[in-house]
Amino acid sequence: MVNKNHDSVITGLRAYSIAAVLLFHFFHEQLPWLAGYKGVDVFFVISGYLIIGHISQATAEGRFSLPLFYAKRIVRLFPALLIMLTVVLAVGYVLLLSEEYRSLAKYAFGSIFFFTNIISWLEINYFDANAELKPLIHMWSLGVEEQFYVAFPLVAIVVASFRWRIATCLGILTVLSMLLCLVLSTVMPAATFYLLPTRFWEIGIGGLIAIAARGDGTVFGELRKHLKYNIEIGLGLIMVSMLFQIQGFYFFDIVLAVLGAACILLDTSGTRLGRRLLDNSPANVLGLISYPFYIFHFPVLAAYAITGHAFPMADRLAVLCALGLLAYLTYRYVEAPFARAPRRALAVLGLGSLAVSIAAAYVYSQAGLPDRMAGNGAYNQDVGGFHEYKKKFTSCTFVADANCLTSQPAGAPDPAIAVLGDSHADHSFPGIADAFGDRNVLFFGVPSCPPLRGILSYDYGDKLRCTRMNDSVSTYVAGHPEIEVVILAFAMPFYYTDKGMAYQHLGPNEPVLWNIGAVEPQPTRFAAITTRLGTTVDFYLKAGKQVVLMLDVPELPFMPAHCIERGNLLQQLNCTVPRETYLERQRSMREFVQAELSGRQGFRVYDPIGVFCDDEVCRMRKDGRFLYRDSNHLSIHGSRLVADDLRRFIESRGVKP
Repeated sequence: MVNKNHDSVITGLRAYSIAAVLLFHFFHEQLPWLAGYKGVDVFFVISGYLIIGHISQATAEGRFSLPLFYAKRIVRLFPALLIMLTVVLAVGYVLLLSEEYRSLAKYAFGSIFFFTNIISWLEINYFDANAELKPLIHMWSLGVEEQFYVAFPLVAIVVASFRWRIATCLGILTVLSMLLCLVLSTVMPAATFYLLPTRFWEIGIGGLIAIAARGDGTVFGELRKHLKYNIEIGLGLIMVSMLFQIQGFYFFDIVLAVLGAACILLDTSGTRLGRRLLDNSPANVLGLISYPFYIFHFPVLAAYAITGHAFPMADRLAVLCALGLLAYLTYRYVEAPFARAPRRALAVLGLGSLAVSIAAAYVYSQAGLPDRMAGNGAYNQDVGGFHEYKKKFTSCTFVADANCLTSQPAGAPDPAIAVLGDSHADHSFPGIADAFGDRNVLFFGVPSCPPLRGILSYDYGDKLRCTRMNDSVSTYVAGHPEIEVVILAFAMPFYYTDKGMAYQHLGPNEPVLWNIGAVEPQPTRFAAITTRLGTTVDFYLKAGKQVVLMLDVPELPFMPAHCIERGNLLQQLNCTVPRETYLERQRSMREFVQAELSGRQGFRVYDPIGVFCDDEVCRMRKDGRFLYRDSNHLSIHGSRLVADDLRRFIESRGVKP
């Protein structure tokens, strides 16, 4: 049987896990080396140990009740959850813009019905705002656990009905999930991170250990007999795993944390020292309130990020103390009473869940209630709706490796202009398509891939992704003589500098998490970019194209939403970027282009500085309209202004597609 002291040891392990997550979220700038997000992986192992252990034993004894199991899970999870969702929706009504409030409502609805992880998988990508701007993004982990709670008991019942060994079936599922995680973590990192099939192996390992504790798993049972310092070893593995982060290969990033948790759970009796490390008063208290602490903490962080308020150290410590007190009060005066009266609790929680889900569905269906704030309609016209506007263009499949759009429908004249690049080409395309309405404009691009032949990108693990895309696109464009003008646009400084500037990309003073190079090795990222830019321009010129290079737009160290007065969007705060900061950010690229490329026949360089900057500052708003939809991507209005200026520029220099 499981050791009688296991509850207090597991409670202590929960405390370590929530402490790691809180340190990661609240003090990431001060502790950039701490991979505290792996505390969630420890939670998954604990859940598997407790839940699968209970289900397997109850099923074996013929006393497992599916309705009772679901009822207990609801009573355990929903009291704190409904409090949090109610408060967040109420505060969001006052604080959030309509697009933000609509997104919040979607996540709130998903939290009630267990699919926030699926929302995050489908929604969070390069074009979205930072995850920290979404108050309920952290609920993805609860979505994974809730889906496990729903699915695994059904699997256990089926296994029992066929009289199969649950340990064998669980072992097979765990190995399959592990292999799936290992394979998909390089090609589908978002799915691997957010979805249950690639997370189940963590839960399954905990479950296998729980079964072993009952003596049903002989291999694990023998292993437990020979472990004396397993708690110390397990804590050591968890601590070591917190000291590094592997970019782009998720499975190996977390495996030590999972193994550490598993090692502790193999035998929770351990040594006296091991037990004391986990079974002590501070750890017991923090472990008991870990669930409400977890679900309460991130909306507060998001509120600071959304409003752009500074978050000094004193405030962080005060907020943590306040959240700890709130979590304790919730545990003692809400969770505990509900647990003592489960039947009455189910009725209250059912009505509460219905009310929250109806409210969330209404907010979502009403587009985030845009009439709550003065000026919200004008703000949404500029900042919101970019991707909706793009739907008016025609999708194409000329090249399998790249996103493709044409400005005119199928059957229209062949494209005369090709816009190539990353997300900064993507934000330029709608304006260019409108500005050159008499021409068919083609867009080829992939997020985070500059449109340069022979370039490598390691950010997503697949370092040949950009190479394949650019080879395919350039071959297509060169082979179609009707394409007369090639426009290259990409986030230049993002790829070759050591520091990020745009708010959406990175926090202050953090290094760019990027590794870019060329098929032909270069000594620096800047050399890789400039060398491949030169060969790419020459390639298109040799193919008879006229080439226009668009210098990048100013990056903003803030979001547009930070530069308005919440509650009255018509009042703008003074958010600008010094002109010299913008020029210095791009100085090396500008000097290279001027010195090395400017003399080529048929090549032009367009500088958008006049659209954004006067003699002193660059602005994110012009004539009362927003030029940006986030910290470095243009709004539809900004895209049109740049494109109108671009058309005047290229026509004045004899470039006429």
